[in-house]
Amino acid sequence: MKARASTLVIALLALCCSVEARADTPSPPRSRLYMGSTASISAHSSLTVDGRSQGDEGGAFGVAVGVGYLQRLVPHLGVGLFAGIGTASSYWAEQRGEHRNRAQLALGPVFFGTELRRSPTLEWRIGLPIGYTRAWLSPGPGRAVEETYSPGSGVNISLIGGLDILGAHHGGYVDLGYALHLTWLTHTATLKADPSVQSQQSYRYFDHAIILGTGYTYRF
Repeated sequence: MKARASTLVIALLALCCSVEARADTPSPPRSRLYMGSTASISAHSSLTVDGRSQGDEGGAFGVAVGVGYLQRLVPHLGVGLFAGIGTASSYWAEQRGEHRNRAQLALGPVFFGTELRRSPTLEWRIGLPIGYTRAWLSPGPGRAVEETYSPGSGVNISLIGGLDILGAHHGGYVDLGYALHLTWLTHTATLKADPSVQSQQSYRYFDHAIILGTGYTYRF
């Protein structure tokens, strides 16, 4: 009888230890939505005209709003789809009164995991999205020459690390990253006194920036 009681006690202790171990084991992160804003500071912004470098245009502060969706594929790997629109200026552009805006759509792998399982949950992630950029430039006021720009097209690539702080479904996030943009467009200059006199040039903009983002997230 004592032997049976001892066996039962040992079995119950083993079950309790197993349940406790499972409770301490982080559950794999789940798919989620993101909505928020970003602030950026250009580290370098250069212009090439018809293949000739015009040098660094100087840094400028930028802002954007964006949305994203992270789909989990396996426990610690997923794919992210991100879209955003915002400003894309430089010091030189601001001095000339130019307005530069761009929209982008990017897709890429995201590695993520759970740092703290207790509520609120703390999860980390690292993403490498690559995508398409569409840019619009509005020239500043001119006297003798009227300038126009065609819509620009280009590519973007980013390395982004982030932390998600979550309840059961709702939470917030903070991001820190590094982004590269390469954009091509056409610049046209027309003489106001004689519109038949005009010239076209091929512009290529290259800039990279440090970005900081924050916002709301919902996990499924």
